[in-house]
Amino acid sequence: MTVIATASPHNHAFCTSLGAHSVHDYRSPSIIPDLISAVQSTNGTFAGLYDAISTSSDSYPSTVPVVEGLGGGVLAVVLTQPENPPASVQAARVFGISEKTEGLWREFITPALEEGVVKCVPEAWVVGKGLESVQKGLEENKKGVSARKVVVELE
Repeated sequence: MTVIATASPHNHAFCTSLGAHSVHDYRSPSIIPDLISAVQSTNGTFAGLYDAISTSSDSYPSTVPVVEGLGGGVLAVVLTQPENPPASVQAARVFGISEKTEGLWREFITPALEEGVVKCVPEAWVVGKGLESVQKGLEENKKGVSARKVVVELE
């Protein structure tokens, strides 16, 4: 299993420590051909692309062309699917399992978690407890959170 990641440069070491084979700056003007080349150089089977941002303004301009450039496949998204993706791009939400993401979970994510290749990170940063702390959590997210998981514990 080979994971190729994108991140801002200050998180490259973090991604590598988690097992990423290579990490690329998502702001690079050559990010699309860089990712296609990185995937092709692995000599493995392309399982799919996981888009943790999933917006038409921030990530789809890069993620959709990468999947298309690799001949098509699954684009796993966390928010709404891209509008009118090319026929070769099979977009599906990963909030649960669908017929399009089932293989990604069964063949990659579940075994990778079991083998310790993929880790449940980052550690939780608990900003408070109860519904009264939700606003604080939202404010922390608005300030900008990188490689941190903001959590409000509900009692």
